[in-house]
Amino acid sequence: MFSAPVTAIKILPNHRICLAGTASYVLAFDLTTNQQLLQKKILVDSIV
Repeated sequence: MFSAPVTAIKILPNHRICLAGTASYVLAFDLTTNQQLLQKKILVDSIV
């Protein structure tokens, strides 16, 4: 796992997915199983 703090969280309750953003990565978790679905490096300066 990452040592960077999570800076943003978005929960998609209809899909049971949680998206979490760190400094340069976005992670997706299945809220039913608590398993990580995706880890993607992002190349942007900021996300709004």
